[in-house]
Order: sequence, then C-alpha cells, then structure tokens
Amino acid sequence: MAQSSRRLKGNASADSDTTGRSATYCVVLSALLHVVLLVGLVFIPDLAPARRMIPSVVSVSLVSLPAAGSAAAPAPSPAARKIAEPRPTEKLPVPPSKSTEKVAIAAPKLKPKTSLKHKTYKSEKVVKSAVERIEKELVDSRPPSLEKTLERLKREVADSQEAPRGASTLPEGQAPAGGASAGGSQLSSGEIADGIRIYQAEISYQVQKNWAFSEQLAGADKNLEVLIGIRIAPDGRITDTWFDQRSGNRHLDESAQRAVMKASPLPPLPRGLFSGDYTVGLRFGPEGIKR
Repeated sequence: MAQSSRRLKGNASADSDTTGRSATYCVVLSALLHVVLLVGLVFIPDLAPARRMIPSVVSVSLVSLPAAGSAAAPAPSPAARKIAEPRPTEKLPVPPSKSTEKVAIAAPKLKPKTSLKHKTYKSEKVVKSAVERIEKELVDSRPPSLEKTLERLKREVADSQEAPRGASTLPEGQAPAGGASAGGSQLSSGEIADGIRIYQAEISYQVQKNWAFSEQLAGADKNLEVLIGIRIAPDGRITDTWFDQRSGNRHLDESAQRAVMKASPLPPLPRGLFSGDYTVGLRFGPEGIKR
C-alpha cells in the first residue's frame, strides 16, 4: 500500500510538472508568434515593390462657342446644298501697278525730357549754337546784300588802282606821320595816299568775305553800328583787335570780331608806305562793312 501510494504521488507530481511545462511552452510560443506577426506587419509592406499608378488619359476636343447675343444661323438642309451650284468667280481686271519707291521712314528719336529750370539755365548755349548754325548757312549761301558789298569793295579797289597819281589829299583820318611814311622811298604824298586807300579797300574786301550775320538777329533796328580797331603786322598778321564802339547787340559785335580774325593773315603791308605796324578802324553794320 505504501509503495502504491508513493507511486501515485510520483505520477501526480510528474503530471503536474508536464502540465506546467506545456503551459509555459504555449505562452512562449504565443508570444513569439505575436512578435513575428507584428514584425511582419511593420516591415513586409516596405519590402513589397510599390505599385505604379498610371494616370488615365483624357482626350478633350475644343469647340469655339458663338459670340454672346448672336443667334446661331440655321444649318442649310441637304436638299438646298444639292440644288445650289457654285457660281464661277469672275476675275476682275487688275490695273497695272505703278512702281512705287520704297521710302524708309526713320523712327522718331525720343528726346530726353528736361526740366524748365535746366532748359533756362542752358538758354545761352542754345542761342549760341543757333547763331553759329545761321552763320554757317550764311557762309554757304550769301545774301544779295553781302554780294553787293563785295562788288562795291572790288570796284573801290579797281578805282583806287586806276586813280591818278599826284593827288595831295589823304583818306580821312590818315596822315603820313600816323603810321604811314615814305620810308626813305621817293613816293609823293599822293602816291602814299593812293597806296593806303588801295590797301584799306583790300582789308575791307578780305574781311567782308568772312562776314556771316543774319539780319534777323539785329531785330527792327537796322542802324546798328560797331567800330573795331585792328593792328596789322608788316607780314599781314592781325596782332590785336579791340572795340572802339559797340553796337549794343552782342551777336553783331561777336560776328564783326569773328570776321576780322578769320581774315588773318591779310596781304603784307606795301613796302615804302608804313613804318612798323599799321592800325586801322573798321565800321560794321548788319550787312557787313560800312563805308
């Protein structure tokens, strides 16, 4: 009996150990399965290749709509299309085309806008450029009054050369002691006077050739007058100029002085008439040199 009871107790303890181990194995196995399942849910989607989504293509045809408010014209019936026959188009006579010259039109240049203050500040420069332009045009095309003055001076030179020798009178304001002398030559006072008159006419002629002044710049006053003194070296160079009398018109004064300076060098002083430099005064008006 004792042995049987011991056997029963040993079997019971062995069964309980086996049951406990089985339960432990089941719990561990269940835990492992849950872990594997969670890992599979997390990492398996990343391992699978991504599916490419191909966008569907939609073809659209554009149709122009009629203008708002205009009623659509009724479509012609098939019968009308069959009846209507195309009319032959008559060719209109084309007139002969005249040869037209191609004219190139340059695009207008845009001038920069300047303020009135800036423009007024440079008004003096604008007037000066306009005067220079007018004077250049006058040099290219001389007015009749200038041509008349040149012709008059030419006649005076010719008349002076043909004047009879031996006259004892000198030009007004000139004397042998005032810069003109025989210089040791055998010239009479009449010959000296004639020589001075001829040289003065030559001076006037050379200066008048360089005269350029628009009478419009003189305004309504046609009696303007400017007197300029000049000093001439024996070789004909004009060494000095000055105003003995101004006209009150700055443009006329500057034009007179400019004409004198452009005439330099003048013809050399005649031998035997002057000792040293020769000083003479020239009188100008709007038309040029006056008598």
